[in-house]
Order: sequence, then structure tokens, then C-alpha cells
Amino acid sequence: MKITTNFKGYFFACLAATTYGLNPLFALPLYRLGFDVDNVLLWRYFYAVLILGIFFAVTRRPVGLAKRQIIPMISCGICMTISSITLYRAFSVMDVSISVTLLFVYPIIVALVNVIGFHEKIRLSTVLGVILSLLGVIALCKSDGQANVNLEGIVCSILSAFAYAFYMIIVRETSIKTLPSSVLTFYCLGVGILIFLFRIIVWGSFHFSFTWMAWGCQLAMAILPSIVSLTATNLAIGYIGSTPTAILGALEPVTGILVGVIIFDEALTLRFVTGIVLILVAVLIVIVGGNKENKKELET
Repeated sequence: MKITTNFKGYFFACLAATTYGLNPLFALPLYRLGFDVDNVLLWRYFYAVLILGIFFAVTRRPVGLAKRQIIPMISCGICMTISSITLYRAFSVMDVSISVTLLFVYPIIVALVNVIGFHEKIRLSTVLGVILSLLGVIALCKSDGQANVNLEGIVCSILSAFAYAFYMIIVRETSIKTLPSSVLTFYCLGVGILIFLFRIIVWGSFHFSFTWMAWGCQLAMAILPSIVSLTATNLAIGYIGSTPTAILGALEPVTGILVGVIIFDEALTLRFVTGIVLILVAVLIVIVGGNKENKKELET
């Protein structure tokens, strides 16, 4: 069976979304151990860069950049870092489910920028996918009046969405799109480390913990929401574009809900089930619509 480019793109987009949705699973225990946002992210990025660096050294993979790629690479790194800082700040001041839900406005930003700025053709499947996935995310929000929601958390989540959207657009529309996805991830995380070090030196202090819990969470964050998710995101963008990749990111809040139900024994309500079903239907519409569109282009 031949694996098509579309299939690869959808697979990597789903993998990226589900692994990125694991962020709060590893971040919240570190907060309880006394880590602040900058220290959590510093160690997450540091171990990810260390693992990738060892991989490059062993495989002798070239990691050089052309001069024209330096500015876009720095821009990507800054966008990714801003997105991480604001999202993790939202985790610390507001319910995780609400934070992840608000983050999901980024597919709309990506779609609008691509249509308005780059004259990308908008598909009916894309519109339906955005609408259904948004309805699904809204259904995943708590509405019992007990959710922890505040202005700072809302602003941070929205800023994170904008930063992540522009990261995806830069990857798709600049010269760095030709870079191997692992190399792109390596440099973006490297830029983030420099930013976190600066912030900690100027405004904070280093925090270490030599417990197995701390190391386990730090390494898990480095591998899953960092190396796996970012590399898969970059691969997906290369195969199917930034708009479908962003829409399939609807699986992120689904991951958060399932983690809560399976690991933390939270109740699986009808609202959550409805939200998950709507999002899965949206994912299928985007995939099927993209396949039909590509078939038409091949026939013509």
C-alpha cells in the first residue's frame, strides 16, 4: 500500500496536536515543586536541544543554515517562545481546559492570514472544519460556573494563539521551509533557551530539583510536546500546508480531556463527549475534503 503525501501530512498533524496537548500533564507537577514558568520552559527546551544535539552528532547530520534563513529562523524561535511563555502562564493562573480551549483560536488566525495575505484558496471543507471544531472546543469548556477564569489567563491564551499561528505561517512561507524538520525544531528551541536565560538572569532565579518526578516531567516535556510535536508540526506543514495542520490542532483540547478522565479520574460528561465527537467529525471533513481537492487537481 502506497502512503500518500496527504496521509503523511494528516498523520503528523494529528500526532503534533495530541502530543502538544500533553503540556499541562507535565507542567503542573513542576509548578507544585516550586518551578516558575521560565524555569519549567528552560529545562523543557534545554533537554530537547540536548537530545537533538546528541542525535545530530551520532548521525552526523548537517545542521548548517544559509544566510537568508537566519532571520526567519530567529523569528520562528521568538514566536514559539512567546507562545510557550504565555500558554504556560495561563496554565498557572487559570484552568488548563479553558487555557487550551482559548489557544485553539490559532487555526482561524492561520486561515485568515493565508486567505487575505497569501491569497490561499479557501475550501468548503476548511470552513466546515473550522466551524465544527470551534463548536466542539466550546462544548469542552466548563459552563458550571466553577471554572477558574480571569483576564490575565484569557489574554495570555490569546497571545499564545497569535504567536503559534505566526510561527506556522513563517515555517510555511519563508526559506526555512526547506530545512529538515528536526533541524528547524533544534534551532527554534535554541533561540528559546537564550530568551529564557535572559529572563531568568534579569528578573528571576534558577530553580533545580533532583527528584525523579522533576526529571521525569522535564524529559517527558522535552520529548513529547517539544521534539515530537514541533517536528511533526513542521512535517505536516510541509505536506499539507499550515491551514489544515492548524485545524487538526483541534485534537489538543481532546487530549487534555482524555488525560483528565483516564489519569486524574475526572468525570466524562455528555458535554465533553459531544465536543470530542464534533472535533473528530471536523478532522474527518478536513481530511476527506483535502483528498477530494487534490484528486480534482490531478485530473485537471
